[in-house]
Amino acid sequence: MPTYVFECESCEEIWEESLPYEDRDMPVEVGCVATAPCSGSVRRVPVMPGFAYDNIPSPGHPKKTPDWMTDRLKDIKKNQPGATMTIPG
Repeated sequence: MPTYVFECESCEEIWEESLPYEDRDMPVEVGCVATAPCSGSVRRVPVMPGFAYDNIPSPGHPKKTPDWMTDRLKDIKKNQPGATMTIPG
């Protein structure tokens, strides 16, 4: 389920709720139900969803060029006169 962020325009309380897509506007329709309900109007705050980028090496888990790619690059370098490319290790 997606997580949505809401803000009360009256008491300025901000909270998150995991809701099905169909119910994403339910807190806006119901009104403020934060820690101290104030019957203020609620708006859904646009947020950027989180994501993971898997191509960044991390300590202890360095990314390694696959052997087939290293072999292919070596063949290209050997067969191309004057090639100065660096083969990743």
